[in-house]
Amino acid sequence: MENEANNGENIDKETRIYEVGYLLVPTISEESLSEEVGVIKNVVIENKGVIIAEEMPKSKPLAYEMSKNIANKICKFNTAYFGWVKFGANSDMVLNIKDQLDKNSNILRHLIIKTVREDTLAKKPIIKRKIVKKSKSQDESKEEVQTSVEEMDKTIEELVID
Repeated sequence: MENEANNGENIDKETRIYEVGYLLVPTISEESLSEEVGVIKNVVIENKGVIIAEEMPKSKPLAYEMSKNIANKICKFNTAYFGWVKFGANSDMVLNIKDQLDKNSNILRHLIIKTVREDTLAKKPIIKRKIVKKSKSQDESKEEVQTSVEEMDKTIEELVID
């Protein structure tokens, strides 16, 4: 992969940009969230990573129930705190980061992906649509129209532009 742009940070050709998305167990108190994020960021920093951006976790309902073995007990969760941290790190260190995050009992799930340095938040495209409402008279809506296969083929051919 090519060398990332140097935005005032010492970035060598071995450094890649990654993002870790994580779900924290909902049993963590709101007051302790920043401390738990600090633990995740420290794992990155201890492995010679550089924090680029982050989003504080927010409580979200999960699409399905997730379970985690905590202190030899299976705990099931329907909500979790979702957050992310974008960082630069040597590709050799990412496995160490993953292993350390796997051992954290407060992380329900996490995923580390390669990404780009640019703005993480994607901008939604603006799509303008014209809505045309057709009103049918009551008589038209009650009529059943029977069409032969040949008539349908002819209509389709008229609609197709060469």
